[in-house]
Amino acid sequence: MSHLFGRQVIRTNDREYMEVIVRNSQSVIFLPRLPKAAERILVSHNRDTLNLFKDYVTSYASQHLSGSPDNVLPFTKTTVGAHEPTKAQVPFDRTPSPSIRSTFAALSGHTDESLSSVHDLCSTVRAGVFLEEATIPHVPVYPIDSDERLNAYIYDFFKHGDLVALTRDNRIKGGDVWFFLKDFSVVLATIVTSLTNYMRADADAEELGELDEGVAEDE
Repeated sequence: MSHLFGRQVIRTNDREYMEVIVRNSQSVIFLPRLPKAAERILVSHNRDTLNLFKDYVTSYASQHLSGSPDNVLPFTKTTVGAHEPTKAQVPFDRTPSPSIRSTFAALSGHTDESLSSVHDLCSTVRAGVFLEEATIPHVPVYPIDSDERLNAYIYDFFKHGDLVALTRDNRIKGGDVWFFLKDFSVVLATIVTSLTNYMRADADAEELGELDEGVAEDE
């Protein structure tokens, strides 16, 4: 559950923190990898989502951007180049222009085929296409399509319940701890309610089936 809800990234570039706090803490701090079966399911979902949005960008670009220059830098969003397009006289064959990635990303050897994650797609998509990573239904999985480690503060709370350790070792701000844990408790309550209603609906359907069979036998 900690891999899906209440996700908080934790940095690993502080050597003193890694050597002193992490090594001696009662907290796990860095969330362990998912069980292999669950990891395979999420990775498969992410790949299907990536392929779906790659197809969307390809279709949109071919229908609406065929005459538009790809002249916006993907990170700074700065427009570059001449106001009027010009044809360069190139004496040798050139690599086909990408239809999904920004041509500026392609200068570094990145191609449409080498897109590896939803984050990769959203950060290097060509000009004229707007993709908001936060609205795309995917869950980055460490270390397959993300190099960011997740904070195990939820797991650690259920392990030892020490709020001081969460702020000191897991580096969750004191003013945020209660709100983060409250949000997770709401998620758990919602899941329990949904499963209860689902099971109740199945039980009601089973009772109706038995009632129908009883009526049929009486007739």
